[in-house]
Amino acid sequence: MTTGAIRLTLKITGILLCLFAPGAQAAGPAIGQISYVHGTVTLQSLNADDVHLVATDEKLATGEFIRTGPGSFAIVRLNDGSLITLRPQTTFGVEQFVSLKKAGARVVLRLFQGGLRVVAASASRDKPGSYRLLTPVSELSIEGAVFDARLCLDDCEEENRKIKTIYDKQLDATVARPLYVYGSLVARSASGNSRVLAAGSAIFEGDTLQTRSGSYAVLVFRDESRISLQANTVFRIDAMKYDSESEDDSASRFSLLRGGLRTLTGLQYPQKYIMHTAINDITIAGTGYDLICTGPCEARAETGLKPLRLKQGDGLYAHVWQGAISLGDLVLPAGKAGYQSGRESPPLALSTVPAFLRKNKVPRPDRVDIDDTGLFDRIEKTAAPHGLYVSVSSGQVRVKTKIDLVAELHRGEASYTDALGRQVKKLYRTPLFQRFDRYPMPNSPDPGVSSLSSSIIGGSSGTVCIIR
Repeated sequence: MTTGAIRLTLKITGILLCLFAPGAQAAGPAIGQISYVHGTVTLQSLNADDVHLVATDEKLATGEFIRTGPGSFAIVRLNDGSLITLRPQTTFGVEQFVSLKKAGARVVLRLFQGGLRVVAASASRDKPGSYRLLTPVSELSIEGAVFDARLCLDDCEEENRKIKTIYDKQLDATVARPLYVYGSLVARSASGNSRVLAAGSAIFEGDTLQTRSGSYAVLVFRDESRISLQANTVFRIDAMKYDSESEDDSASRFSLLRGGLRTLTGLQYPQKYIMHTAINDITIAGTGYDLICTGPCEARAETGLKPLRLKQGDGLYAHVWQGAISLGDLVLPAGKAGYQSGRESPPLALSTVPAFLRKNKVPRPDRVDIDDTGLFDRIEKTAAPHGLYVSVSSGQVRVKTKIDLVAELHRGEASYTDALGRQVKKLYRTPLFQRFDRYPMPNSPDPGVSSLSSSIIGGSSGTVCIIR
């Protein structure tokens, strides 16, 4: 063990000894509950007399500390709406809790060891300095952030090496990756195996992707095209090959089986691109467009799902916001929309763009601020020195070391604080072990399914139950 690791361990031990010393303050009122438990999770009060296994929905009070065992995790829901996943071998507690909705608002969390995945209460955005996370090496001030924080010893570098092995093995077959997933995204391979996808997971030819109600995802492909999948959508990648030097060896063939998508086509040769639906096919010319596919447009024999319904009338709707598309024989330029009610009916140009297309709440993929550099490159570095790693998905986190050095982190940014708490620096990219964390975000609709994934980055996950 390195000198830094020894000192980090001593700091953790010292804090725990101090907090659990005789005469320490007793546990306070309930300020949340442990909403999900997987594996061995214990709860301990400050006086150390009561240590017991945690049950789902058990109350949590200030002055109590949760420990997760190897391969175990828990999800905590605080009364202010904050959600926190405690990774394996984590010790965590809430030191102070005055609701952010009250005067004198103050929330102080403490991470002794291990790691957290946090969706902070939105109210923390309006009260800078009122929401803090204390660690042995630095203090985090949180403003409406979704973030990961992890105290690393040798475990993080070991995870990086495992990730690299799987990542490099799958890389040549990877045709796309989700760079943003809100809610649930499940892939089913051509052989019928299902897996839960997270940001950065590998997607392959033949995969059928499905989003649930209230979910959406943004995908990036090898040819630099992007697709936003809307809620209740089933989408299949029939073929995806791109060779900048050979048109004959290139092809993009997709099938929208139900639901909706928004797409910006990339470098693919236009004549090698086709988007198939049960009603008609779409071809392109340097294009950004949206599709909605309901009722007779859905491939119900393949999805097995009840049809979606639109009060404006079911069928296939298209809206072009860049370039042009061909909906069968109908050419639609930018700013125009079209509709086809069934396979035997002709496609029609609409005089106006329907409101449900104009006011689509799912972001256009070209307007999503995500870093897609190096997505399909091989991993070169796996080093992860001991210390604290913080990565931010949204909002803002301020990291301050023991000697008052500061790093301000915003969406897509990450930092490293050394094990002595003497330096903090921003990282070029989110660490691998956080980018491909197999443990679920605390707002995941299926935390149990996520935890059973046998591949860190999109391999087979065994059995996945999908509620239809």
